[in-house]
Amino acid sequence: MSTTFRNLQIGINPVNFEKSKTFYEEILELPYIGVLETNGISLHRFSIDGSILKLLEDGIGSVEKNPLGGPTAATGLRWLTVTVNDLDRLFEKVSNAGIPVVAPISSDENGVRFAIVEDPDGIWVELLDR
Repeated sequence: MSTTFRNLQIGINPVNFEKSKTFYEEILELPYIGVLETNGISLHRFSIDGSILKLLEDGIGSVEKNPLGGPTAATGLRWLTVTVNDLDRLFEKVSNAGIPVVAPISSDENGVRFAIVEDPDGIWVELLDR
């Protein structure tokens, strides 16, 4: 018998918690679940269709440990992909907010539309059109 995986929870230790929280909550509009206090740390949680993105508040993030530049700048988690139902509107909002654009809206060989932006910690966030 094989193991079944159902959803994913990802934790980010941001360089600047407030910038990252603003990016995910206000710019990308991820639904904020709330904060979970556990083992002396605060995890701010966002819902992504059954999966959860967690931001660590008051972590030990630093630019030296987490350089900007996406997957080629450092090891570790450097790229997230999420499916959205309004790519054009969301991409315009992200662009107008001055968020770095890695790849503007385009289509892959199967006609799937996508764009890639960079979060405040240099993690690429790929937005797939539903």
